Amino acid sequence: MTAFPPRPITNELDYQATQTQINKILDKPELNADDRAYLKILGLTIYDYEEQTESF
Repeated sequence: MTAFPPRPITNELDYQATQTQINKILDKPELNADDRAYLKILGLTIYDYEEQTESF
């Protein structure tokens, strides 16, 4: 988490970097409570960005 602290996503590069970080965590063979909490925070930032930028 110190290497990639959670922060609001403001552009496509931030979005891609956050997706990459999520994938790194999901590639772990086993997730602990901290991993799951970090994924939740990153997922919320992705959701917020998508809500602001994508029209359905």
